[in-house]
Amino acid sequence: MGNPDSKGRPSVILIHGFGFHSFVWEPVARRLGANYTVHRFALAGYDGAPGQGNGRDSERLAEHEDAHWAGWSMGGLVALSALEGGLRPRSLTLVASQPCMVARDDWPHAIGSSAFHDFRQRIQLDREAAMRHFASLVAHGDGQAQRIRDQLQAAPVPDCATLEQGLDLLEHADLRRIWAHNPVAQQCILGEHDALVPADAARPLHALRPETRFDLVRHSGHALLLSEPDQCAELMHTFWKSLE
Repeated sequence: MGNPDSKGRPSVILIHGFGFHSFVWEPVARRLGANYTVHRFALAGYDGAPGQGNGRDSERLAEHEDAHWAGWSMGGLVALSALEGGLRPRSLTLVASQPCMVARDDWPHAIGSSAFHDFRQRIQLDREAAMRHFASLVAHGDGQAQRIRDQLQAAPVPDCATLEQGLDLLEHADLRRIWAHNPVAQQCILGEHDALVPADAARPLHALRPETRFDLVRHSGHALLLSEPDQCAELMHTFWKSLE
């Protein structure tokens, strides 16, 4: 059941993604709190968390190895990188995430490389404007797009070094091998209209790891944590209960 607290509840670690602090998990965390001890994990450079680099995040995640982990967007890459380094959480849930986030010749169901490089240039020229544009992409395709976009655009923007660190991870990480072969129980939750991690990615991901549990959240985009927190929390809870 993971590492239980004094009430016997398993622990859950929620890892946010690129550009937005751990507040993105808050609606889901509230719903999970009745059954789990929930920690919203701040990546290096976010929410005042110290350090730079994915290595520092893996070191801190090692303190929570007995918990269930869930990573949204780039947070899924951070979690998979920790698994590649030898950590073994109780389970791993990827939410609007996949092990290769930027498209390659043999992996087309991802962010287009030209669009990614254009966004990287936008960050270098004007990070505030670039992140407003990114918030629109994250909200795109969602039934509550305007509310989500406004919420994300109102969030504080991380510093340049933190954003560049995240862009490096997104561009270069290819963790398909660790996704396919690690011994941890895994789940993948995708949004039906996600503009960044297409729902079509489920097919090749399933081919790499058929035993993975896949769930699709209808009428949602990349920010399904904010638009459909009840469903996201229930899907994760069901998966974790199935492991007991």
